[in-house]
Amino acid sequence: MNIFNKVTLQSMKKSRTRTIVTVIGVALSAAMITAVSTFAVSLQNYMVNGAIQKYGG
Repeated sequence: MNIFNKVTLQSMKKSRTRTIVTVIGVALSAAMITAVSTFAVSLQNYMVNGAIQKYGG
C-alpha cells in the first residue's frame, strides 16, 4: 500500500490546481444531491399535507 500512497501524493503535488478543482467539484456535487433530495422530500410532504387537508384524511 505504501507505493500507492507515494504515487498518489506525488501526483497530487504536481497538479495542485487540478486537485483543488476536483475536491471542489466533489463537494459541490454532494451539496447538489443533498439539496435536490431535500427539495423532493419537502415537496412530497407538502403535497401529502395538502391532500389530507383537502380530502380530510
